[in-house]
Amino acid sequence: MEKRSTKIISLIVTISVITILIISGPALAVTLGINVGQKFVKLGEKIQFSVASILENSDNLPIDKFTVELTGPTNKSCDFLPNGTAINGCDTFILKQLSSAQEIVGYGYLPCQAGGYGYGYGYCSNFTSGTFAFNISIDSKNMSSGIYSTRFIMYSGNNVFEKIGDNIYLYGDFLRGCSVRAQRGEFDSEVFDGSRNRISFSIPLKNAVPGTGTLISQERNQRLVYDFTVLGVLENSENSATIISKGSYKLNRNNFSTSDITLMYLDKKNKELSIAGKKISVVGMDVNLAKGC
Repeated sequence: MEKRSTKIISLIVTISVITILIISGPALAVTLGINVGQKFVKLGEKIQFSVASILENSDNLPIDKFTVELTGPTNKSCDFLPNGTAINGCDTFILKQLSSAQEIVGYGYLPCQAGGYGYGYGYCSNFTSGTFAFNISIDSKNMSSGIYSTRFIMYSGNNVFEKIGDNIYLYGDFLRGCSVRAQRGEFDSEVFDGSRNRISFSIPLKNAVPGTGTLISQERNQRLVYDFTVLGVLENSENSATIISKGSYKLNRNNFSTSDITLMYLDKKNKELSIAGKKISVVGMDVNLAKGC
């Protein structure tokens, strides 16, 4: 009897919760997106990407603000209103609104978030279904080179929605005249496991000419060749440097090649080179030449 009573009570509680959800209406359906068109940007040039917020099943949604964040060696953040007006930290940002959700304008007691930015005293704005879209441009002149994560946030009353985007690689024009030769090391790859490895690359003195290099790895009768272009340097100090490259590799004599982005970590102090890519990874290569680096 007691067991049956417990089941009945549980059923009543479950029905009550479902009823409350139905009375409160459908949950907010918001989809955020970030499109990083150019992931590799030279220091001093413009960082450009786009963001979007899609509102679905919304009859009266208050929006306090949007925020775009870049987190890395130099943190950047910009708060702006739904109409694209900058409100905080947007000195080096250029915002261009591409589209907007339908606006419901009202005065007095329209239920906008208390303390929200709004558009002026006693005036606030809610939105129905639609899409907010913005192009974002950031001046990187006073930023530091390195890897930056991206994030887009929407604040709506007590609800916070966010989307993490692709990384942006901001590289500098460093190590001009640098040449590196290295060999051995431990190869770790989804497609290949080589035991005899050697790499060579150089960064010419002239700015207009990109640096090039080749990684060759062999294992018995298998051979992998990775030809790459040095895009730039993410970090450079007295003891180390981080170099970013882009290229393609071929396995054995196959005509098919696979593109890859790699980060090369040059330990100047211990004379070691490590390579990290989506498909190619080599650690602890012995550097026997690091001229001009």
